[in-house]
Amino acid sequence: MISVTNNTNTITVDDGNSITHIPKDKVTVFDYKDIVYIFWDGHIQIKENYANFSAPSGASAAVVADAIRVFLDSGGSLGGSSFSYTIGVPGVTGVDYNFTSVANMLEQSIQLGLVNIIPADSIVLAIRVKCTASITSSAGAVTANCDVGNTSGGDEWISVIDMSDGNDIQSVGTQVSAMATASSIYFSITPTRNWNTLTAGKWEITIYTLT
Repeated sequence: MISVTNNTNTITVDDGNSITHIPKDKVTVFDYKDIVYIFWDGHIQIKENYANFSAPSGASAAVVADAIRVFLDSGGSLGGSSFSYTIGVPGVTGVDYNFTSVANMLEQSIQLGLVNIIPADSIVLAIRVKCTASITSSAGAVTANCDVGNTSGGDEWISVIDMSDGNDIQSVGTQVSAMATASSIYFSITPTRNWNTLTAGKWEITIYTLT
Protein backbone atom coordinates (compact mmCIF):
# COMPACT_ATOMS: atom_id res chain seq x y z
CA MET A 1 0.00 0.00 0.00
CA ILE A 2 1.13 3.55 -0.79
CA SER A 3 0.93 6.44 1.65
CA VAL A 4 1.40 10.09 0.67
CA THR A 5 1.75 12.60 3.50
CA ASN A 6 2.11 16.36 3.69
CA ASN A 7 5.14 18.24 5.02
CA THR A 8 6.05 21.92 4.97
CA ASN A 9 7.92 21.98 1.65
CA THR A 10 7.69 18.37 0.49
CA ILE A 11 5.37 15.44 0.20
CA THR A 12 6.52 12.05 1.50
CA VAL A 13 5.74 8.92 -0.50
CA ASP A 14 6.00 5.58 1.29
CA ASP A 15 5.41 2.59 -1.01
CA GLY A 16 6.17 -0.01 1.66
CA ASN A 17 9.71 -0.55 0.38
CA SER A 18 11.20 2.94 0.42
CA ILE A 19 10.36 6.46 1.60
CA THR A 20 10.86 9.40 -0.77
CA HIS A 21 10.65 13.13 0.00
CA ILE A 22 9.81 15.23 -3.07
CA PRO A 23 9.69 19.07 -3.25
CA LYS A 24 6.07 20.10 -3.77
CA ASP A 25 6.88 22.38 -6.70
CA LYS A 26 8.33 19.37 -8.59
CA VAL A 27 5.22 17.19 -8.35
CA THR A 28 2.22 16.81 -10.65
CA VAL A 29 -0.69 14.52 -9.80
CA PHE A 30 -3.41 13.39 -12.18
CA ASP A 31 -5.89 10.56 -12.57
CA TYR A 32 -7.29 8.56 -15.46
CA LYS A 33 -10.02 5.96 -14.96
CA ASP A 34 -8.97 3.98 -11.85
CA ILE A 35 -5.29 4.98 -11.94
CA VAL A 36 -3.51 7.72 -9.98
CA TYR A 37 -0.30 9.07 -11.51
CA ILE A 38 2.38 10.98 -9.55
CA PHE A 39 4.93 12.68 -11.80
CA TRP A 40 8.30 14.23 -10.85
CA ASP A 41 11.85 14.51 -12.24
CA GLY A 42 10.43 14.38 -15.75
CA HIS A 43 8.88 10.92 -15.36
CA ILE A 44 5.77 9.22 -14.07
CA GLN A 45 7.20 7.76 -10.88
CA ILE A 46 4.03 6.21 -9.46
CA LYS A 47 1.21 4.66 -11.47
CA GLU A 48 -1.18 2.79 -9.19
CA ASN A 49 -4.81 1.85 -8.83
CA TYR A 50 -6.53 4.20 -6.40
CA ALA A 51 -7.35 1.22 -4.15
CA ASN A 52 -3.61 0.77 -3.49
CA PHE A 53 -3.40 4.10 -1.66
CA SER A 54 -3.85 3.77 2.09
CA ALA A 55 -3.54 7.53 2.64
CA PRO A 56 -5.15 9.51 1.21
CA SER A 57 -7.79 6.92 0.30
CA GLY A 58 -11.22 7.19 -1.24
CA ALA A 59 -13.87 5.78 -3.50
CA SER A 60 -12.25 6.73 -6.82
CA ALA A 61 -8.98 7.77 -8.42
CA ALA A 62 -10.31 11.34 -8.63
CA VAL A 63 -10.82 11.48 -4.87
CA VAL A 64 -7.31 10.20 -4.14
CA ALA A 65 -5.67 12.50 -6.70
CA ASP A 66 -7.59 15.54 -5.42
CA ALA A 67 -6.57 14.77 -1.86
CA ILE A 68 -2.90 14.58 -2.84
CA ARG A 69 -3.12 17.79 -4.91
CA VAL A 70 -4.33 19.63 -1.82
CA PHE A 71 -0.88 19.06 -0.31
CA LEU A 72 0.91 20.87 -3.11
CA ASP A 73 1.91 24.53 -3.00
CA SER A 74 1.83 24.89 -6.78
CA GLY A 75 0.59 23.09 -9.86
CA GLY A 76 -2.01 21.02 -8.07
CA SER A 77 -3.22 23.65 -5.63
CA LEU A 78 -6.96 24.11 -5.32
CA GLY A 79 -6.53 27.85 -4.81
CA GLY A 80 -8.27 30.11 -7.30
CA SER A 81 -10.32 27.33 -8.85
CA SER A 82 -13.22 24.97 -8.29
CA PHE A 83 -13.53 21.29 -7.49
CA SER A 84 -16.50 18.93 -7.34
CA TYR A 85 -17.54 15.66 -5.75
CA THR A 86 -20.55 13.42 -6.35
CA ILE A 87 -22.36 11.55 -3.58
CA GLY A 88 -25.04 8.88 -3.85
CA VAL A 89 -27.38 6.81 -1.72
CA PRO A 90 -26.17 3.28 -0.83
CA GLY A 91 -25.46 1.10 -3.85
CA VAL A 92 -25.74 3.63 -6.69
CA THR A 93 -22.86 3.78 -9.14
CA GLY A 94 -21.02 6.61 -10.87
CA VAL A 95 -20.29 8.64 -7.73
CA ASP A 96 -17.22 9.45 -5.64
CA TYR A 97 -18.89 8.47 -2.36
CA ASN A 98 -21.88 6.47 -1.16
CA PHE A 99 -23.80 6.82 2.06
CA THR A 100 -24.03 3.68 4.21
CA SER A 101 -26.96 1.25 4.07
CA VAL A 102 -28.44 1.10 7.58
CA ALA A 103 -31.94 0.55 9.00
CA ASN A 104 -32.44 4.08 10.31
CA MET A 105 -33.11 7.63 9.18
CA LEU A 106 -30.23 9.26 11.08
CA GLU A 107 -28.17 11.96 9.40
CA GLN A 108 -25.02 10.77 7.64
CA SER A 109 -22.06 12.98 6.75
CA ILE A 110 -19.40 12.58 4.06
CA GLN A 111 -16.03 14.30 4.51
CA LEU A 112 -15.21 15.38 0.97
CA GLY A 113 -11.71 14.36 -0.09
CA LEU A 114 -11.30 12.49 3.21
CA VAL A 115 -8.85 15.22 4.28
CA ASN A 116 -8.87 18.95 5.06
CA ILE A 117 -9.41 19.96 1.44
CA ILE A 118 -9.56 23.74 1.95
CA PRO A 119 -5.94 24.90 2.18
CA ALA A 120 -4.85 27.13 5.03
CA ASP A 121 -5.40 30.87 4.46
CA SER A 122 -7.90 30.20 1.63
CA ILE A 123 -11.29 31.84 1.17
CA VAL A 124 -14.32 29.79 0.14
CA LEU A 125 -15.97 32.06 -2.44
CA ALA A 126 -19.06 29.93 -3.07
CA ILE A 127 -20.54 26.47 -2.56
CA ARG A 128 -23.17 24.91 -4.82
CA VAL A 129 -25.19 21.74 -4.24
CA LYS A 130 -27.28 20.14 -7.00
CA CYS A 131 -29.47 17.04 -6.88
CA THR A 132 -28.61 15.20 -10.10
CA ALA A 133 -30.92 12.21 -9.55
CA SER A 134 -34.12 12.30 -7.48
CA ILE A 135 -34.15 10.34 -4.24
CA THR A 136 -36.50 7.34 -4.18
CA SER A 137 -37.30 4.58 -1.68
CA SER A 138 -38.82 1.13 -1.90
CA ALA A 139 -40.81 2.05 1.21
CA GLY A 140 -42.70 4.91 -0.43
CA ALA A 141 -42.38 8.67 -0.82
CA VAL A 142 -39.16 10.08 0.58
CA THR A 143 -37.43 13.43 0.93
CA ALA A 144 -33.84 14.34 1.73
CA ASN A 145 -32.67 17.29 3.77
CA CYS A 146 -29.07 18.34 3.16
CA ASP A 147 -26.61 20.66 4.83
CA VAL A 148 -22.98 21.62 4.25
CA GLY A 149 -20.46 22.62 6.88
CA ASN A 150 -16.88 22.39 8.07
CA THR A 151 -17.81 19.93 10.84
CA SER A 152 -19.51 16.55 10.63
CA GLY A 153 -23.26 17.19 10.51
CA GLY A 154 -22.64 20.94 10.60
CA ASP A 155 -24.54 23.57 8.60
CA GLU A 156 -21.99 26.39 8.80
CA TRP A 157 -22.25 27.06 5.05
CA ILE A 158 -25.60 25.72 3.85
CA SER A 159 -28.39 25.27 6.38
CA VAL A 160 -30.77 22.32 6.25
CA ILE A 161 -32.77 22.38 3.01
CA ASP A 162 -34.84 19.87 1.02
CA MET A 163 -32.81 18.54 -1.93
CA SER A 164 -35.00 15.62 -3.07
CA ASP A 165 -35.74 16.18 -6.75
CA GLY A 166 -33.49 16.12 -9.79
CA ASN A 167 -32.20 19.62 -10.64
CA ASP A 168 -32.92 21.00 -7.16
CA ILE A 169 -30.07 23.44 -6.61
CA GLN A 170 -28.85 25.54 -3.71
CA SER A 171 -25.83 27.77 -3.29
CA VAL A 172 -24.19 30.17 -0.91
CA GLY A 173 -22.18 33.00 -2.40
CA THR A 174 -21.13 34.86 0.72
CA GLN A 175 -17.39 34.74 1.17
CA VAL A 176 -16.25 32.59 4.08
CA SER A 177 -13.43 34.10 6.11
CA ALA A 178 -10.04 32.50 5.58
CA MET A 179 -8.77 30.26 8.35
CA ALA A 180 -5.13 29.94 9.35
CA THR A 181 -5.33 26.14 9.22
CA ALA A 182 -6.66 23.81 6.54
CA SER A 183 -10.32 22.86 6.95
CA SER A 184 -12.75 20.17 5.89
CA ILE A 185 -16.06 20.22 4.05
CA TYR A 186 -18.81 17.80 5.06
CA PHE A 187 -21.92 17.04 3.00
CA SER A 188 -24.79 15.64 5.06
CA ILE A 189 -28.18 14.12 4.25
CA THR A 190 -31.10 13.19 6.50
CA PRO A 191 -33.70 11.03 4.67
CA THR A 192 -37.32 10.50 5.72
CA ARG A 193 -37.07 6.75 4.99
CA ASN A 194 -34.50 4.25 6.23
CA TRP A 195 -31.20 4.35 4.37
CA ASN A 196 -31.46 0.66 3.45
CA THR A 197 -34.71 1.30 1.53
CA LEU A 198 -33.27 4.01 -0.73
CA THR A 199 -33.01 3.01 -4.38
CA ALA A 200 -31.85 6.22 -6.09
CA GLY A 201 -30.47 9.64 -5.30
CA LYS A 202 -27.35 11.56 -6.30
CA TRP A 203 -25.93 14.98 -5.47
CA GLU A 204 -23.04 17.07 -6.76
CA ILE A 205 -21.28 19.60 -4.56
CA THR A 206 -18.92 22.19 -6.07
CA ILE A 207 -16.63 24.42 -4.03
CA TYR A 208 -15.02 27.61 -5.37
CA THR A 209 -11.92 28.83 -3.55
CA LEU A 210 -9.40 31.64 -3.62
CA THR A 211 -5.98 31.18 -2.04
